Amino acid sequence: MRTALATVTLIAAVTAAGLARGALGPAPAPAKPPARVFAFLSRADGLELTRLAQVGKRISVLAPNWYEVDVDTEALHEPWQPRPVLEAARRAGVPVWPVVNARTGGSAAIADPAARERLARLIAEVAADGRYAGITLDVEELLPTQRDDYSAFVQRLAALLHGAGRRLAVYAPRPASAGSALAYDLPALAKAADLLLVATYNETGPNAPPGPLDSSAGFDSVLRGTAAVSRTKAVPILGAFGYVWRAAGGPGQLVSTVDADRRWERCGTARTIADGNASYTCGDETVYHATAAGLRARARAAGAAGFRWVALFSLGREPRSFWDGMAAVRR
Repeated sequence: MRTALATVTLIAAVTAAGLARGALGPAPAPAKPPARVFAFLSRADGLELTRLAQVGKRISVLAPNWYEVDVDTEALHEPWQPRPVLEAARRAGVPVWPVVNARTGGSAAIADPAARERLARLIAEVAADGRYAGITLDVEELLPTQRDDYSAFVQRLAALLHGAGRRLAVYAPRPASAGSALAYDLPALAKAADLLLVATYNETGPNAPPGPLDSSAGFDSVLRGTAAVSRTKAVPILGAFGYVWRAAGGPGQLVSTVDADRRWERCGTARTIADGNASYTCGDETVYHATAAGLRARARAAGAAGFRWVALFSLGREPRSFWDGMAAVRR
C-alpha cells in the first residue's frame, strides 16, 4: 500500500512538474514558411546578383524593378543592365516578372477609359518579351476616388496578359483606413490578377518619428485582413530594410538590413533588438531596421496562417541567414 501510494505521489509530482513546464506531450513543430517565394530585385551594390546565385533555386518568381511608365505622357523608361540578372535567373531556372512602376500623383489618366486602354496595351507589349513570364504592376499615389477605375485598369491588363500566356502580379500598399491605400480594392484585384502582393511594412514609415518598421501585432493584423481575401493569391511582402532618421529633421532614408548592420558594426554603439526589429543611435542618426530573425519569424507566421506565398523586398537587402530554414520547394 505504501509502495502504491508512493508511486501515485511520484506520478502526481512528475505530472505537476510537466504541466508547469508545458512538457506533457511533444512540443508543437515550428511553423514553416510558405514554400513559394516572390522576390523583388533592386540595385544593392551587386549583392542582389550574389544572393540570386546563392538562393535562386528557392525563388519562385523574380521581379526586377526595371520599368517606369508616366501615366500622362505614356513614356516608358527601360531597365538598367538587364542581361546579368536575366542570365543569373536563367541559370537558377526562376521565371522573371519585371516590375512596371508608376507614380501617378493622382493623375486623371486612370479615370479615362481610353488612356487606361493605351497604358494596358503598352505594358502588355513589355510582357511580350520572350524573356519574361509575366509582369508585376506597382502603381502608387492613387486617389481613394480612383478605386473602381484602377480595378478596371487591372482587369483589362490581366485580360491582355492572360490572352498572351503571361501572368500578372499586382502590388498594394499596407492596408490603412485613410489615404491612397483606399484606392486598392483587394478582392477585385485578387480576382483579376494571378498574385496580389500586399505590403506588411511601414507601420512606422519614413515620414513618422523614428520607430520600428513593423510589429508582430501589426503584421498579424495585415495577415488576418489579407487572408480574408485569399490565402492562395494574396502574398504578404516582408521588408528587408529600415530607415535612418537624422537629428536635423526630414524623412527617414531607406537603408537595407545588410547596410544597417554594417553601419552599426562601424559605429560600435549599443543596439536594441525587440520584436523583429533592431535600433541604435550613431552620432546624429537614429536607425531602425528589420532583422534576419524577425524576417524569418514573419515568414513562419505567414506559413502558419495558411498563405501559399511570401514575398521579399528586396533580394540582396536581407542577410544571407534569412534563407536558413526556407523551403527548397518553389513550384
